[in-house]
Amino acid sequence: MRDAIERFRIAHRVLATTRPTLNVSVLYASKGDAEKILRIPNDVKRKAEAVESAAPSILPTVTTCEFTFLGARELVQLAYAAPKTTYNLRCQDSMASERGGYISFVRLADFYRFISSEGQLIDHIFDSNVRDYQGDVEVNKAIRNTLNDSASTDDFWWLNNGVTIVATKVTGDLRNLIVDDPRIVNGLQTSMEINQYFKQTPDALSSDKRLTVIRTVESKNEMTRDRIIEATNSQTGMPPASLWATDPIHRDIERLFELSKYDLRYDRRKNFWRNKDTVFSKIVGITELAQSIIAIALQEPDMARARPARYFKKTDKGKDLYKEVFNKKRYPLLDIYANCALLRKKTERFLKAKETDRQHRNNLLFYVLMTASCLATNSPKPTNVRLGKLDVSKIDDALLGDALRIVRPIYTRLGATDKVAKGTELSRRLKRKLQRELPRAKNKAKAKAKSKGKVARKK
Repeated sequence: MRDAIERFRIAHRVLATTRPTLNVSVLYASKGDAEKILRIPNDVKRKAEAVESAAPSILPTVTTCEFTFLGARELVQLAYAAPKTTYNLRCQDSMASERGGYISFVRLADFYRFISSEGQLIDHIFDSNVRDYQGDVEVNKAIRNTLNDSASTDDFWWLNNGVTIVATKVTGDLRNLIVDDPRIVNGLQTSMEINQYFKQTPDALSSDKRLTVIRTVESKNEMTRDRIIEATNSQTGMPPASLWATDPIHRDIERLFELSKYDLRYDRRKNFWRNKDTVFSKIVGITELAQSIIAIALQEPDMARARPARYFKKTDKGKDLYKEVFNKKRYPLLDIYANCALLRKKTERFLKAKETDRQHRNNLLFYVLMTASCLATNSPKPTNVRLGKLDVSKIDDALLGDALRIVRPIYTRLGATDKVAKGTELSRRLKRKLQRELPRAKNKAKAKAKSKGKVARKK
């Protein structure tokens, strides 16, 4: 540290006659909440303001002094941030937009070189895509057949929609674009097929002259990027949940699930983990997780069974249902997501052993989930904090059996059909029963503990 300070002093003294512009950045890092520090008046904030105002008087060459607070969330984001990178994209021709973008004709071989390094795909370029490689679906078979038909007089770009890239900066001339921090937000299937094609036929790198169309958009704005992702992917058949894959909370859940105590894999980008040959029992999809939260935390098992897609709409009759499911303010303990996912996995295994009829298993699942969470917390409506602290490993088949014995008779009396599971009456009756039964169980537990205390005192 002393050496660094001394080097700065020497450099500042030597450069002083040239009147340099000096910008000072001060970082204050802690495990706290940076937003709370900035929102509430406190000593740390006052000291930061004092440093910002004092810096120009200490060093007259200081033009600006900026104090930045880094909390736990910001530190995690920095730790997992992909390295900033710059890539060259060779083009046959391009057309520039006044608003910061290019439409380019790029040889397939040059695009392959852009997305790969030493024969391996550069994974982080595809991190902002809402789904991973979909395998042998019809669309990919068609792309593959087009690529393999190199003798055809049809150019590749005539038969393919191309690729969309969002970057923080795009410079260069119309035949050689310099792209900073590129993210392929649409066209991953095309990219994967092109990668496979050249890996299998390396001689084509020099002989294949066909072109693809690349749209490169320059934008540092996250909201703009998300709008591009939604717009370009909405034009194809895409589950509503997939369009939220780049929301920061899903990246946080993805990292949480990989912790050894949970050992789950969050399929934020559809098929990402399956393509890595991950055991299926560890994989949790976005819709699957949403259903678990809807059933357990929101206590709406009927909605989890019948209409989970509604919760991925931006608004529903003026209400932002998505924020009821994926929201750090509503669920400050992100562990609630892992706990709900683990409880669902455990309940599915239990029901598979107890219920031979698949239809009944599907209909009972979310009701048993809600009931099991109530029994485990001994509350007809457990708080989100309690659910976040729940030790799912302690929930055994005996408790799940109790939950099933509560749900099954009501389900059977109402008719035991899909319509019953998707309607509101089963949920209403079940909640009413839990409200009657659980306070009684709680009182019994208190009485038992009290009597034990009396016996101990007598001894």
